[in-house]
Amino acid sequence: MTTSNPVPPYIGRVPLVGGFYAAGCTLCGWVGSSEELTDDCQCTRSVGDRYCLGDTDEIGTERLLAIIQAMAELKQDATRFRFIVDCPIREAVAISRKANDPTFDLTAECDRLIEKTAFTSSSA
Repeated sequence: MTTSNPVPPYIGRVPLVGGFYAAGCTLCGWVGSSEELTDDCQCTRSVGDRYCLGDTDEIGTERLLAIIQAMAELKQDATRFRFIVDCPIREAVAISRKANDPTFDLTAECDRLIEKTAFTSSSA
């Protein structure tokens, strides 16, 4: 399964330990421990009342790092979104005043204000 999004749609739940390796399903995009595969190295992700049974490939360290980095970025994006929704009115007004500036970077401004205000969302 080839995708421009490095975050797999399904992630296994069994820890990667011992002699097992990271594997990815070429059919559904699942990534997880080879411990979860059938004896024929097919995907065992549940699809209704059956298994996917797609072929799998070993996932290398570069791919694993890309997945972790993409997931970390998604988490930061979620924090930025919660900041915009939950931020104090003073910061919301400051952001809205800058929004029409073509050089304004909302991501950088959110990151700056999150750090400045030590923002934590109640919905996190």
